[in-house]
Formats: sequence, C-alpha cells, structure tokens
Amino acid sequence: MRKSAEEERDSVGRDWRKAMDDLESLKAINKDKTLQVEKAQHWEELAVKTQAVARKHLKDIKELKRQLNEVEVELGKTKKTVKATQNLRLELDSSKVEAKALRTKLVKEEAKTE
Repeated sequence: MRKSAEEERDSVGRDWRKAMDDLESLKAINKDKTLQVEKAQHWEELAVKTQAVARKHLKDIKELKRQLNEVEVELGKTKKTVKATQNLRLELDSSKVEAKALRTKLVKEEAKTE
C-alpha cells in the first residue's frame, strides 16, 4: 500500500509538473498572440491615418489641377491680348510711316505751290 501511495504521489507530481509546463507554454503562446494583436492594431491605425492623409493629398491635387486649368485659360487669354497688342502696334507703326510719307508729300506739294 505504501508503494502504491508513493507511486500515486509521484504520478500526481508528474501530472502537476506537466500541467504547470503546459500552463507556461499557454502563457507564452497567449503573450505572443497578444503582441500580434497589438501589432495588428498598430498597423491598422497607421493604415487609417495613411488613408486619411492620402485622401487629403488627393483633394489637394484636384484643387491644384483646377487652379492649373484656370491659369492655362488665363494664359491663353493673355497670349491673345499680347498678339492683338502686337498687331495694333504694327498697324500704328504702319500708320506712322504712312503719315510721315503723307507729310513729306504735303511739304513737297506746299514747296511746289510757293
């Protein structure tokens, strides 16, 4: 009976040590899983922040494109205005030359009549 009680005690001791080892293993696994969950939450938060920043940048890009289109339209108008101004200057210069020629002709005619 004594031998049986010792064997029983040894068996209970082995079972208890195995249970404790299993508990430690489960604690380590649980700790690893907790860290993985925390990392996943961290990356999820970063993804949400990155997505928000990306949306803002996209909005900014759209606004800049709109402004660029406005500037291009204004540039087109300015080019037309510059071209019209150049044409008017050419006409003015031509008129000045014509007026000078007419004055010269007038002076010659006046000189003939005197």
